Amino acid sequence: MSEAMRTGPFEFVQSVEYRGPEYLLAVTWRNGRTEEVDLAPLVFRYRILRPLRDLGKFRQVSVDEYGNGLSWGDDPDLEVSPEQLRELIEAQCGPRLRTSYFRHWMARRNLRQEDVAGLLNVSKRTVAGYATGSAAIDTPTSLAIGLIVGYTKPVNDPGVLAERVREIERCVG
Repeated sequence: MSEAMRTGPFEFVQSVEYRGPEYLLAVTWRNGRTEEVDLAPLVFRYRILRPLRDLGKFRQVSVDEYGNGLSWGDDPDLEVSPEQLRELIEAQCGPRLRTSYFRHWMARRNLRQEDVAGLLNVSKRTVAGYATGSAAIDTPTSLAIGLIVGYTKPVNDPGVLAERVREIERCVG
């Protein structure tokens, strides 16, 4: 983990804002840094967080009383720690489409996993991993989805890939 990303042994959350689509949040740490995080991988991986699949419930996210993570109401089982947030944020950096945008793209176009598997020339199981966050959507796949939706702006400098994928997310959403 890079020192630039982490300010100390433990980070406290100052605020959280629902961004959407689906499970995307903006987390502001006590040092003032704000980062986006897609919680779909946690919501779909852990049975205990299953109630958060209801977006109405998910949108009720708040910072716990002491800034030790996120919570949803008074249920002690519906919590996400700062360490879990940090892990997800670091896993999601880089030029790749985030899970929520992938799921949103499928839903808006009424695509089934079989349809997407055929479009991307991958297995249905891989698409299921993309949809739940258990498999990271790599840069080539992210760019291929951009081409499928008609986003064809050329990439001339590899250093702009991260921004290009964010542009594709705006186009997809």
